[in-house]
Amino acid sequence: MKSFIGALAVVAVLTAVGAAASAPSGLVATLKDERVRGQEGVGIALVFKLTFNGKRVNTLPAGTYKLVVNDQSRYLQFHLMGPGVNISTGVASRGTRTFTLRLRAGRYVYQSDPHASTTRRSFTVTRRA
Repeated sequence: MKSFIGALAVVAVLTAVGAAASAPSGLVATLKDERVRGQEGVGIALVFKLTFNGKRVNTLPAGTYKLVVNDQSRYLQFHLMGPGVNISTGVASRGTRTFTLRLRAGRYVYQSDPHASTTRRSFTVTRRA
């Protein structure tokens, strides 16, 4: 009986690991204002980036993704547009927000609307093989 219970525990752990592996993959958007050392006046550098597994996003396969927006900026917002997607945080909205996205094949653009000339970037989603 003990070995049966032990086997059930192993199956439960493997099932939990499998469920975690099939969970939506994580995209992370980071927005923050950093002081620039040695610069007079405003001296602010804006950090605006989107990463997947710690690397800048250029291409992703189509699928479901979890997007975590970590917004610590007083000046930026995160706006993502593409096939079937149009989400945005507000400029005055600071903190962490999580979205679940179904990305289809096509081009996606992300930007901070008030600063689109300096923050506009894009990536491509390809069809799954």
